[in-house]
Amino acid sequence: MIGLLWGLLSRNATETTSWGLFLTVGLCGGFTTFSTFSKEALTMLQTGNTWGFASYIALSVITGIALVALGYYLGR
Repeated sequence: MIGLLWGLLSRNATETTSWGLFLTVGLCGGFTTFSTFSKEALTMLQTGNTWGFASYIALSVITGIALVALGYYLGR
């Protein structure tokens, strides 16, 4: 969603506006919680699930970046 909004907003603006920051970082950012991600990862590590921990972190970061990029390019 962040990528899509970013792509749509970048069509008409040459620089990031306060409104664009509010929608992407404020509104969409409110639906994602880094603390939940961290808690899940730490729980896996504490229970000895090292492969799950590493996979969860790698896949979450890679997938997150890929989906933001996809949304951006679809919005443009």
